[in-house]
Amino acid sequence: MVGPTGEHHGGTQMIEFTFPELPEESLSLSLDRTGRSSGDPVPTGPPLEGRVSLGGPLAVPVTSAYTADDKDLAAFVEQEAARAVYHVVHLAVAMAPEPRTPRLDSVRVELELSAHGVPAESVEDPPIAWSMAPSKIKDEAEIGTTLRLGPQLKIAPVQATLGEVSRTRTVKRSRPLLEAVGELSAEPRWVMRGTKDVPLTGSQRLVLVVRVPIGIAAEVATTVHASVVKGSILRRYVRQLPGALSLSTVV
Repeated sequence: MVGPTGEHHGGTQMIEFTFPELPEESLSLSLDRTGRSSGDPVPTGPPLEGRVSLGGPLAVPVTSAYTADDKDLAAFVEQEAARAVYHVVHLAVAMAPEPRTPRLDSVRVELELSAHGVPAESVEDPPIAWSMAPSKIKDEAEIGTTLRLGPQLKIAPVQATLGEVSRTRTVKRSRPLLEAVGELSAEPRWVMRGTKDVPLTGSQRLVLVVRVPIGIAAEVATTVHASVVKGSILRRYVRQLPGALSLSTVV
């Protein structure tokens, strides 16, 4: 079972957030033929393979058992029970260090939340990305990252605080410039860009909390975009994962 585990710190209960195992699948991305200006030639060429892998998405419902060791978090979930349920959705994206050419310029992981296939804009109270992490990564550093779930299920990458759901990881590696976009919307996404000094390589965990209104059968569709540069030529690729992740309002 994936979920938080309890731990005592100085006599006070603290809940540790557990990252599930996410086997990564190497993606084959096709040339992106959208967004061309009128009259531009249709791009042709082989798919982009062996450069980007994805694990997940995997959803963990926020149940009473999940929040049992945090009274503030449990109170918030109970307060929301008549209106919405929440799910913690996990993904992992990996960028291969080889080959070095063409250079991997950017990777974008897009999620589309819908009400059983109905676009969010057509629903009065749609499912939304309640919180996202990481929100931004700027450079290479030794990073001690604590992803914590606060009393209102907001993810915060800060040092561990008592009474919050947390999991600390310390790593030292090149990190791409990363930015989360679309929090509190039905179209959240993470954008990762390489630089000359920090190549777009390595593995990155992505986590979001999804709010699903009661009565909505929510789905999460995942699309991965990538662009490569060779000389002065930029080529864009895309892969939409088959099927959608279902999020039940019965937890």
